[in-house]
Amino acid sequence: MLTNGTVKMSGFIEKNRKIIFFIILGCTFLCVLAYNELTPFLSDDYAYLCELRDKASGFGGVFKLAYAELFEHGGRLLHYVTFRIFFYLGNKHIFNVYDSVMFVIFGLSVYAKIENN
Repeated sequence: MLTNGTVKMSGFIEKNRKIIFFIILGCTFLCVLAYNELTPFLSDDYAYLCELRDKASGFGGVFKLAYAELFEHGGRLLHYVTFRIFFYLGNKHIFNVYDSVMFVIFGLSVYAKIENN
């Protein structure tokens, strides 16, 4: 049986459902961004950076490397291109924001898929 306080809280949640949803999305974005900012480059990251510096001459070199990797790692091409573009730009903070936005979009797409079925 619901008490009067529970009914009031449930009514508040239903009235402000969209606002609460966007607050949760914002908190998720901030948490993932904090996690990204606190995570340093790891060994694979340094290997990509060294390869990019050695083989890529200019921004077009990023895509030449991506084309070469198409035959080595077929399904991961988009990941490699995106990662190397941000390495070429040389700013991890921009990548962290991009990665956090993509995480939230991925979560929203999973939510949309669940709601539509």
